[in-house]
Amino acid sequence: MAAELGPDYYELITGEEGNEKMLNALYRLNEIKEYLSYDESEETSSANFLDGQYTFQLDGSWFAGRIELEDIEVYPFPAIDEEIGTPLLSGFTSGFYITKKVWDNPEKRAAAVNFINGMTSTESLSKFVTVGGGFASDPEAKPSAEDDIQVALRLLASFIDYNVLPLGDSSKAGTYANLVEGQAAFVTKDETVAEAAVSDYLAGQ
Repeated sequence: MAAELGPDYYELITGEEGNEKMLNALYRLNEIKEYLSYDESEETSSANFLDGQYTFQLDGSWFAGRIELEDIEVYPFPAIDEEIGTPLLSGFTSGFYITKKVWDNPEKRAAAVNFINGMTSTESLSKFVTVGGGFASDPEAKPSAEDDIQVALRLLASFIDYNVLPLGDSSKAGTYANLVEGQAAFVTKDETVAEAAVSDYLAGQ
C-alpha cells in the first residue's frame, strides 16, 4: 500500500475515491502472483524459507533472529514508483503501560516507573536485540555480537526514502483482520470478494 501510494497512503485510501485507490494498490499482488507462495499459513511459508526452499521472505526485523542460513541479504520493500520512492514500514505496536490505579498510588507509581526505566534502558534493549534480532529504538542499543543480518537491518535506513506505519497499525481496531481474511481475492483478482473486503474495511475507518 505504501509502496504504491506513498507516505500519505492511509489518508488517500480513507479520502476521496479511496476505495478505488486501495483496490488498485492491492491488485498489484495479482501482477506478481507467480512469485508468491500458496501455503495455507504464514507459519508454513516461514518454515519453508528457513529450510532453504524459498528465495524470498517478506517479514519484520524480528524475523532475523530465526534465520540460520548462509548468504542472506536484507533489502527494503522494492519501489513500485520511483517518484514515490522506497518505504520502510515501522512502528512501535507494543510497550509498557501504567494503569491509573497504579499511578494514583505514590508507592506503586515509583515502582512501576523504576521497572519501565529498567526494561527500556540501553542495557536491557541490547539484551533484547541480542536474543530477538532486529534493532531497537535506542540507537545505542546493539547486540553483544552483531551478525551480518543485524548489520544489514541497521543499514536499511540508507536505502529508504520514507518510513510509515504499517496498514495494520494505522487501521481502526478490529478492521485490519477482516481485510487480511480476504487477501486471496486480491491475488486472484476475485473482484466481488475483493471489493466487499475493501468496502467493509473502509467503512470501519
